[in-house]
Amino acid sequence: MFNEQVGFKYKVVSYHYFDFICLIFLIHSYFILFISCNRTFMYNFLKIILEIKGRWQQFTAMRNKYIGGVCMCLD
Repeated sequence: MFNEQVGFKYKVVSYHYFDFICLIFLIHSYFILFISCNRTFMYNFLKIILEIKGRWQQFTAMRNKYIGGVCMCLD
């Protein structure tokens, strides 16, 4: 039982690190976009925005569901 709780807490912490990694990836993507301004800038910009938005919503939904389950288990 104790090991399971420690495992749950470790996974929640790793999700916080994943948040940080996603933020760095987001900033890096914008940096590359603004440096490489060309004719397809707007197309690439919209494409990456939509891709990040979809993936970010999917990630936050999964994370909220998982952390909610962890909180119920620990309570």
